Amino acid sequence: MIYLARIEQGVVSQITFGEAPTQVSDPDWVEFSPNAWGGKYLDDTDGTPMRYNTPGFGYTYDADRDAFIPPQPFASWVINEVTCLWEAPIPNPLDGIGAIWDEDSTSWKLIA
Repeated sequence: MIYLARIEQGVVSQITFGEAPTQVSDPDWVEFSPNAWGGKYLDDTDGTPMRYNTPGFGYTYDADRDAFIPPQPFASWVINEVTCLWEAPIPNPLDGIGAIWDEDSTSWKLIA
């Protein structure tokens, strides 16, 4: 099975998969690994996935990094060069649970 994303002006516009799609030789189509996030497989598959992340619509394809990158969630967040995922400028104090990012104050707010 081959998985491909169509790139238009650097953005994923279409995703397809199949046994032998005709798009393989088209430079607007980029192959990717399914079930990948942050440069790892989510299902314990061995190896390193192609292009860091399984793309979605609106993701960008960064040819320099050879990576699919999700949309930036907040203007203050920065790209992690190891995972090609966006991160807050300061770590979440609760490790992702019980706090939400407040862009106005560029800080984490506890959820009551």
